[in-house]
Amino acid sequence: MRSLTHLERLEAESIHIFREVVAEAENPVMRSVRFRTRGCYPLTGATQSDAADMNTIIQEMLLATSSERQG
Repeated sequence: MRSLTHLERLEAESIHIFREVVAEAENPVMRSVRFRTRGCYPLTGATQSDAADMNTIIQEMLLATSSERQG
């Protein structure tokens, strides 16, 4: 019996990988962002943030000049 390939294991566990199609003129960039709450991902605008803990997130929110609900 042969072993499953990496992609077969992903499929068996219903883990889907989506590759975004990028136009020639587009240049994707990686950014560190956060969202207002876990459930708000598709509904609110992402806030650029390097915060790694709750205290830093709270500090960012106190100093913010724009709303995280701007989605």
